[in-house]
Amino acid sequence: MSFLCNLGNSVFKRSFMAAVLGGSLLLSAGVQADTLVRVSTSYGSFTVELFDEAAPDTVANFLGYVDRGDYARSLFHRSEPDFVVQAGAYQWQRNCATGMDPATCSVASIPSQGNVRNEPGASNTRGTLAMAKLGGAPDSATSQWFVNLADNTDLDTQNGGFTVFGKVLGDGLSVADAINDLPFINVGGEAQQLPVRDFDTQQNQLPVESNLVLINMHRVERFSSSVNVFEYGTALLTTSVDAGGLGSLARARPEREDGCEDGGGRQRQRDPREPGPGGPGGHGAHAAPPRMTSDMVSRTSSGSPVATTRPPDMTAA
Repeated sequence: MSFLCNLGNSVFKRSFMAAVLGGSLLLSAGVQADTLVRVSTSYGSFTVELFDEAAPDTVANFLGYVDRGDYARSLFHRSEPDFVVQAGAYQWQRNCATGMDPATCSVASIPSQGNVRNEPGASNTRGTLAMAKLGGAPDSATSQWFVNLADNTDLDTQNGGFTVFGKVLGDGLSVADAINDLPFINVGGEAQQLPVRDFDTQQNQLPVESNLVLINMHRVERFSSSVNVFEYGTALLTTSVDAGGLGSLARARPEREDGCEDGGGRQRQRDPREPGPGGPGGHGAHAAPPRMTSDMVSRTSSGSPVATTRPPDMTAA
């Protein structure tokens, strides 16, 4: 058994390394690899691969917000159970104290850089990223984006279709799922279903920075056309390559399904979270930011019934 395991591991290693090297050579020969963005949140991090060719204007618009730092200290302001988590409306400034000017604390709207044209095409399947927009206005997307947590294919035709411009890689979708499992409260404006952590929803109190799911983003430099993703939470490096006749290969988990161990070898596997087919609502640039005052707080939880068909528009309806 040990001989067979070692033999199988040796063959796989050679095939895998050849595929990795092939991917690197393809890139050096001029193959354009899609842009990667690392999304770091106070509830975990994940990597997103953008669809540079399928949605070029939307990707350029999104990267503009990333590169300018507009998404630094932004937050997930909407969580629809088993539907979407949405962000890109607000930046967190700081906790408000008695006598403090409200304009200098709590949240501020992310400045709009103008509308981006709709680029429907890819389906709103689980694990994909898409742009939110105003109801009845297909070309009104600006800064707000969302992660599809289900196969929300009805969004492919609503309001001209919601533009899908990227997908979550590796095990990163578990972070979005965990955020979606948090309780949520209504603080007005766009944040009528604001996910909160370590927060007592039974008390008439306001959330502070430690209760929010804050976001930072940056581009990830890639050195090959293959997808290499390091998941910080699990210390797992996942490399996926198209090996031509050998099929699609990936090195990811520390154990193999056949029980063989090879001193650090990894199991061949496909990403179990690959998006399949799969609507959210409102847009922060068109609404005054909510001020977290006590009369705005209404208590609800992620278990409350919601209309999961409401599209991710940029309205607070």
